[in-house]
Amino acid sequence: MLTNEKYVGNNLFNRTSGKMKSRAKPNPESEWVRKEHAFEPVVDMERFYTVQGIYRERNKKTTDEELLQGLRDLYAIQGRLSALIIDEADFLPPSSLISNRFGGLLRVYQMIGYTPKRDYQYVAINQRLRSLHAEIVADVVRDIENLCGRRIPMDPESCLLELNHNLFISVVISRCFTTPSGTRRWKIRFDSGLRPDITVAVRMDVRNEAFQDYYILPALEFSDGQLKLSEENAGFLDGFRTDTLDYLLKLSINISLDKAVHHGAWGRSAYSH
Repeated sequence: MLTNEKYVGNNLFNRTSGKMKSRAKPNPESEWVRKEHAFEPVVDMERFYTVQGIYRERNKKTTDEELLQGLRDLYAIQGRLSALIIDEADFLPPSSLISNRFGGLLRVYQMIGYTPKRDYQYVAINQRLRSLHAEIVADVVRDIENLCGRRIPMDPESCLLELNHNLFISVVISRCFTTPSGTRRWKIRFDSGLRPDITVAVRMDVRNEAFQDYYILPALEFSDGQLKLSEENAGFLDGFRTDTLDYLLKLSINISLDKAVHHGAWGRSAYSH
């Protein structure tokens, strides 16, 4: 509401652009197409542009040292730090920006000499797994290419694999959680915005250091939100589990999507076989 020119009666086009199956990227303001007086304004121009000045001032580019000093000052005032405390500070940018700038809030805390009381080991594990994601995807791509003897296209932005010019595959990592009672749980989050045809969930072991197994999940059955797994799951879910990617690799080479759909091979029975 603070930045949308529709509130002063203008309609904007071409603010973002992107390729199919990839996230849209913002275009520079010089490429925007503006239609003035397209709507009845609900905010006067003077007030709107006053807000724009305040917004730009708050989001102006600051140096790393300025951000670190601001965090030190905030720590001295509050006695502790958190994402919420940082977000509520008028003299600092959002915690997400700081996290992206320095590679995580934990790293920022270390740089200013702050040690949070809470155990943040799970955050460190997530950061390590995110750094491994590219390697895991590369391993999957390499296995497929070695098997079929040809290069497999991959979108550099979305990391979706394209097989047989029809089938789009997303690779996600599922870390292991240990509950207070000692049971183990895994969460699989689907990239629903990318709309992959199949999600390959790489389930990590209890130490989150090695692969345990894989779940090959078709969008026909799984597409929205997330899926929770335990050590032993219902027969329907474990029908999608595999120790290796051999089944996926053979499927991607021997069956084209058009042929599979025509013969009904993409129904539940094909995946739970």
